[in-house]
Order: sequence, then structure tokens, then C-alpha cells
Amino acid sequence: MSSSPLASATFWLLLMNTTWPSHVHNTAPTPRGCASRARGSPNSSCPRQRRSATSPDQFVPRKAASYYDLLGVKSDASADEIKNAFFDKSKKLHPDSNPSNPELHSQFVELNEAYRVLSKEPSRKEYDLKIQHSYQGRQAFGSTSGHTVYRSTTTNDNVHYWEQFRHAQSPEATAEERKQKKKRNFRLVIYCVITMVLSVGAHAVFFRKLEEVHNSFMDEKDRAITELYNEAKERARANGFKKQTEILRQKHADFQEKPEF
Repeated sequence: MSSSPLASATFWLLLMNTTWPSHVHNTAPTPRGCASRARGSPNSSCPRQRRSATSPDQFVPRKAASYYDLLGVKSDASADEIKNAFFDKSKKLHPDSNPSNPELHSQFVELNEAYRVLSKEPSRKEYDLKIQHSYQGRQAFGSTSGHTVYRSTTTNDNVHYWEQFRHAQSPEATAEERKQKKKRNFRLVIYCVITMVLSVGAHAVFFRKLEEVHNSFMDEKDRAITELYNEAKERARANGFKKQTEILRQKHADFQEKPEF
């Protein structure tokens, strides 16, 4: 049964004006044989599939360097070599040298932390022991734990960033701190000497005054004894020997007659 020409024209007009979903236009069938061809072959005419930007194999873990590697020195480097290496690298990694590079901030913080630890003998020994224990742990548990864990949170980074201004950042700052420390020690010695001199002076004045009081007391006592002696001598001369003897006998008798308690 055939349709009329008017009905056919109406059908094709509706078909042309119909809005199809976007996936119908954009979806193309996969040609046969593409699955069996070698992947990545240069002669393949099959469309290549885009790898996702967040594919796990694109994230390569950055191997964490030790503090010696950050400064570019050997583990047996001297203090001067560490100081010079820090001074050279701090110029290159300072955030102000290239404000458009956001990585300089974290690198500069790690560099300051490395110098803070390795510039002092006690903290350097402690860090060397940690490295040694970490190496032994990697041998025991495998190579998967062979990376140093860094604190990368924003809070810790800010703390370390501001702590760099409290620690030595350059040889000039270290020399200035040593100079200030010598001045403080010298002042402390001067204060101790002044305190000792004042203490000795105060003790000398105190003993001098004590000696004067003691001499005054002894002189007064000696004067009273001398007066008693002179009075007794004058009475003996005035009364005569016999009279004085009678007076002494009378006093002795009165003393013996006193009742005993």
C-alpha cells in the first residue's frame, strides 16, 4: 500500500526539523580490528584514546633528599662548608628572587631547616643518628619506606618560614651573634667583679666599725677598773696600814656571818 506524495513530504520535513541528542552526533563506532592492533603503532589508523590527566601512572613520587643533599654537601662536610653552601643556595632559592615561582617558598623553608639542624653540632649528631636508623629500617622493611617524610602542611610551613628569622641565616648574622654574645659575657663578668668589690668593701667597713665598738667598750672597762684601783690606793694611804687592815677584817667577818641559802 503506497502513501500519497503529500504524506511523504510531511514525514521528511518532520525528520529534518527533529533535534537529536548530542551523544548521537558525537558518538562514532569503533572500527573493527582496532582492538587487535598493537597499541601505539605508528601505522595504526584507529583513533587513540586520551589518557586521563589524573592517571595514577603520571604521579611520580619525588624522592626526598636529606639535609646534606639539600645543601649540596657531603655527610662529612665541615661547618664552614655547610655555611658557605647555605649562603650560596639561599640567594638562589629566596622567594624574592623569583616571586612567580611558588615552589621557592617550600624549598627555601627546607633549606633553612637543613642549615638550622646541620649548623649546630648536637642537632647534627642527632640527625645523623636518625639517618642511620632510617637506613637500617629500610633494609629491614624494604625499599618502599626509603623516603624521608616532610611536613608539608600550610601551618608548619608558615611556622618554619617565620622561624628562619630567629635563627642564623648567613655567615654575617652568625658572626654578629657571636659578637653580641661576647659583649653580654663581658658585661656579666664586669657586673660580677663590681659585685665582689662592693661586697669586700662592705665587709671591710663592717669589721672596722665592729673593731671600733669593741675598743671603745674595752677602754671604758679599763677606765672603771683604774678608778677603783686609785680609790682603794688613796683610802689605804689615808687610813694607814693598821686601819686598813681592821677594815678588811671587819668586811671579812661580815661576809662570813651572812646566812647561806
